[in-house]
Amino acid sequence: MDRKRRKIENENRQFCPEWMDLYCFILPDRVGALPVCLICNQTVAVMKVFNIKRHYETHKSFAEKFPLGTGLRKTKIENLKMKYKSTTQILSQAMTEQQKCAQASLQISWILGKHMKPFTDADIVKECMLQSVNVLFGNKKEIVETFRHIPISASTNTRNTEVLAKNNHNQLKQDLSTADFYSIALDESSDITDTSQLIIHVRYLSNISGTFYEELLTLLPLSGTSKGNDLYNAVVLYFETENLNLNKIISVTTDGAPAMIGAHQGFVQRLRNYPKCNSDLLSYHCIIHQSVLCCKLDPCLEKIMKTVMSIVNFIRAKSSLQHRLFKALLQENDTQFDDLLLHNSVRWLSKGNVLQRFFNLLNEIELFLIQSTYLSAKDYHEFISDNSNIATIAFLTDIFQHINSFNLKLQA
Repeated sequence: MDRKRRKIENENRQFCPEWMDLYCFILPDRVGALPVCLICNQTVAVMKVFNIKRHYETHKSFAEKFPLGTGLRKTKIENLKMKYKSTTQILSQAMTEQQKCAQASLQISWILGKHMKPFTDADIVKECMLQSVNVLFGNKKEIVETFRHIPISASTNTRNTEVLAKNNHNQLKQDLSTADFYSIALDESSDITDTSQLIIHVRYLSNISGTFYEELLTLLPLSGTSKGNDLYNAVVLYFETENLNLNKIISVTTDGAPAMIGAHQGFVQRLRNYPKCNSDLLSYHCIIHQSVLCCKLDPCLEKIMKTVMSIVNFIRAKSSLQHRLFKALLQENDTQFDDLLLHNSVRWLSKGNVLQRFFNLLNEIELFLIQSTYLSAKDYHEFISDNSNIATIAFLTDIFQHINSFNLKLQA
């Protein structure tokens, strides 16, 4: 007589609580859940101690870093458990169709937000989904009906983005609360409405994942002035409101402005004097700003640079007719570029780009100056006919291209 085959689900195996300390496994609080490894978030198919132990032994480095029975291991497991619960709180419950549609709406809003798309693009996404279903599927009625139930209007997308931003910010605060130390970087600038905005970035070592992170912490609008005292009050108020420990800040990176690093009333000095903050706070100057300061020219090179900018302004801004004639000359000669660039002293990379374009169109510029009837054109032509001036322009072009490339790498 054939023996009845044993089924795993009929064995009623129970999860042992000590497996969490021994093997870093937990059992999610839902029907039919399988044990989950806190280290890699993978599950084991059978709730047996052999299977769980075998999986744990694949993470040898964890056992070496966090030996069994130590307080360090206990803290690490608690942090991993907290991280797992925070990332799976939405998925840990059995979802109805309406909840699934809501989750799909959140996923769409997340993607649109990452690509910095307007809230109104959500309607276009839904329309594209419905049209693609009509083409791809034969029995499409149920699919179309499901897509129609996804709440994805512009207003819903706005609310979704706010929810996702708040959740992301809460996770960041949770990481900072468990981190031993962190560094902040600040920069202040005005937006298009002339409102001063203070942006704060944070860098920290996560005790949960053991990885360094650099994240945008917050953007604080400043009303009125933006002196060192105003920056200090805004930062302290934010950290205390969000229950973040100011004493964990070990360094501050700024652009070196007086409001930031003033000896008495600067932001950094005020922060050092604050009782709840670290008095040994380190202060750094942003290396991107430093690379721009290194671009300051000596008088001889500055004179050449100003003359180049004068020639560019002469061609582009002297008169609209002259500008059109120059562009027509470039089109006639089938050049790589169709115009010169204007210099903007505020934009850091402008100077190098202007020089490169000028040098690439040097032959056409010389020809245009010869044909020009303006008296200043003769002086400019003599300037670019001098080989020493051309050599200096070539040198400046190469140097600024290297500086621009370095600057972009720093920003990446």
